[in-house]
Amino acid sequence: MHYTAAALHQSGIFWPGEGFDSSGKAGEIYVALLLEAQRWNILGRNERYIGYELDLVARKGSTLAIVEVKFRKVGFQFLNELTCILPRRKQRSLIRGSRYVITKAGPGIKTIRFDLALVVANPEKQKRPALQPDVFYFPSIFSANG
Repeated sequence: MHYTAAALHQSGIFWPGEGFDSSGKAGEIYVALLLEAQRWNILGRNERYIGYELDLVARKGSTLAIVEVKFRKVGFQFLNELTCILPRRKQRSLIRGSRYVITKAGPGIKTIRFDLALVVANPEKQKRPALQPDVFYFPSIFSANG
């Protein structure tokens, strides 16, 4: 799903990039705002334990989403980038992490999905780079079953 900068802006979701030490952190906040606008409950941000890091953990009803957020300053080649952004090693790390956070989510989780959010600032489309990036959101980008 592609959320344009204009559509996000119209929905009241603004790029929090100003004053952040990292575009990646601002991207995570941006995606969390997008999910909250879609009635997801953010259970965790930057969940870190030995062997894994989860950018966002969100719940909506009986679904738990583990969301990996990536920031890019320029457009990307979908086919080339998507195969490189989440290599098997990173996927295994996200799966391991999901086992720990499921207890935090509480009872009633029936589905765990692994989503990818690409936050893309396209300077060629805007007068000021990264003022309001686009978001490409891929629900269930991979399965825990391989």
